[in-house]
Amino acid sequence: MNATIAPKAPTAFSYSKWRHGGWYVNQVLYPSGASGCVSRNYPDKKWRIVCDSRQEPPTFESRDEAAREEWMLANGQLPAYAARAVVLEAQGLTNSGVVSAAVAEG
Repeated sequence: MNATIAPKAPTAFSYSKWRHGGWYVNQVLYPSGASGCVSRNYPDKKWRIVCDSRQEPPTFESRDEAAREEWMLANGQLPAYAARAVVLEAQGLTNSGVVSAAVAEG
């Protein structure tokens, strides 16, 4: 049997300034080629994943917490996306961000 080993989240994240005031997360890459991006440019100043398509996107106390969640999202390690990630993997759509394809397919 061929078991898939889930990748481990980085122990630290690095960032690059995003032109809209947020931060690119250098360790997060989606299959479409999109980079991860987090920001706190919201009225409540809480950190969020910029392109989070969940109905009620969570907020985070720190940039690193938001980056770690986005890394997990991009790697299909959040329960809401895990089943779809398995389907995409079976279709050959594997990368460090199978979830973005699931979101795009709706």
